[in-house]
Order: sequence, then C-alpha cells, then structure tokens
Amino acid sequence: MLLRGVVEGPPILLGPAVEHGVPGAYLIQPFHRAEPGASTIMLNRGFITKTRADAIRAGTQTPGGEVGQEVIIEGMLTKKFDEGKGSWQHDNQPEQNLWFWKDIPGMAEWFGGETKGVQPVLVDAIDRK
Repeated sequence: MLLRGVVEGPPILLGPAVEHGVPGAYLIQPFHRAEPGASTIMLNRGFITKTRADAIRAGTQTPGGEVGQEVIIEGMLTKKFDEGKGSWQHDNQPEQNLWFWKDIPGMAEWFGGETKGVQPVLVDAIDRK
C-alpha cells in the first residue's frame, strides 16, 4: 500500500533486534496520514544499529529522515500480534520508553492514543535498497 503523510513525534525503539548479525532495534514513529480527517498510525521505519539507537535514546542524534515533511511511503500492515510477550521476554517499560515486544495497543497509547487520534495500527515501511 502507498501512504501519504508526515512522520512526526518521538520514536519508539523496539528491541533488541538482530539483522545480518548486527545488533540494533526497530525505529517506530507516528505517521499522520495526509487525507482530510485521517488519523495517525504507527510506522516501523526499519532496523537501525545499536550505536544509532543508543545515540537516539541519549538525545545526541535524531531519528533522521523526512520528519515533519510530507512523504509517500510504501508499506505493509504488520502481522497482528495477539499473543503478547513471550515467556522469555522482558516486560515493556513504556514509562521509560523501553519496548521489548510488539504491544501495538500499548505503543499507540504511548504515542497519545485516542486523545491524539493515534490508531493501534502498525505499518512496516518497505525498504527499497
């Protein structure tokens, strides 16, 4: 699906995660859709390295990209995740912005929930390298 809108707001760093043997996290941010009256959803912008994730957490680096500018992204709706956390995973700590498993309703609430028009919908951006 193609979506037009604006990436905005603070990020969630979901992890730890590993891609191709490299440790890191997934960068998730609110995405306000451009259609009139459209809601905000969550956009998984993809994998980033642990070094970059640590710098974003410390406030020495921004998530980067086109934050605040209208963009068109290609993405797919993430798999619905009803199972909750696995028995070996840590509990998410939203008050400290520490996310170890995909709690889509909880992440939507952290971004402002219904009050800010954030739907519990997570779209994974398709990276065209």
